[in-house]
Amino acid sequence: MPDVETIIGKWSFMETIGARPSTKPFEPIPIPLLSKTTDILRQGDTISLTDVPEEWKRLPIFLDEHSLPFVFYISDQSWDYKYKFHFKWCRTLENMQREGRIQRYRAKYDICNPAFEINDGHGRATENLTVCKNCCNEFPFVYEFFDANNWNIEKNFLMPEFFEKFGKIDLPSSTHPGGRDGYTRDWPKVAQREKEKAEWICMDCRRDFSHNRKDLHVHHKTGVKSDNVSANLEVVCSACHAKKPGHGHMQA
Repeated sequence: MPDVETIIGKWSFMETIGARPSTKPFEPIPIPLLSKTTDILRQGDTISLTDVPEEWKRLPIFLDEHSLPFVFYISDQSWDYKYKFHFKWCRTLENMQREGRIQRYRAKYDICNPAFEINDGHGRATENLTVCKNCCNEFPFVYEFFDANNWNIEKNFLMPEFFEKFGKIDLPSSTHPGGRDGYTRDWPKVAQREKEKAEWICMDCRRDFSHNRKDLHVHHKTGVKSDNVSANLEVVCSACHAKKPGHGHMQA
C-alpha cells in the first residue's frame, strides 16, 4: 500500500510543524468498496445522514475505502450560528439522524486547509469552522494530544496534525465490546472491585470516601476504556478525576 505522501501529495503543514512525512499508510476500511458514496462525496455533492454507510459509523474516525481521511460538515450555514465539523460518527450526528433533521452534509478531503466552503445566507464564502465537541468526547485521545480541555478544544484542534497522528494503521480503536462509549459490559463490577481494593480512598488526595461512595470514580490512565487491567486504573474522587488529561469537561 502506498505511503501517506504518495496518496495525497506533500502536506504544506509538515514544514510548519517540523514533522516528517509518515511512511505508514492510512488504515483502509476492511469492507467491500463503497465507491458510489465515496464518489459522490469526492465530487463535492451532499448526502443526508441516512445515506451514511453503517461501516463508516463504526470506525474510530472517518476514512474512506481508499484510505483517505475526511470530515463531515453542513455547507448551508446560518449567518449567526455555525455548525461544527465532525471527524467521526458521534452522538450529535446520531441525534440529528434520529430526529429527521434535513441538513445535508459534505465531505471535506483537503484536511490541510482549515477553510470550509459554505453558504452563510449571503452567498458562497469560506470560513474556519470548529470541531464538534461530542466527536472529541467520544475519541479519548484528542484532549491529551492537543493539551486541551473541553472549553478550549475548538481553538486547539488542528485537522492536519490530528489525522497525521491518528489516521494511521496503529490507530487505537475507540470502539470496544462494551458499546459506543467503550466501556466493557462488566465495567460496573470492575469499578466496584477497584474501589474496594483501594478501601474507598482517593489515590490522589487520599481522602476517605467510604461514606460518600458516589463521588469516587475509577479512571482509565490511557483513555482506552476497554483496558481494565489494574495497572491502567486509578481510583480517584470526582474532583481529582476532573484534573486528569482530557477530563476538564467534568469541572463544575
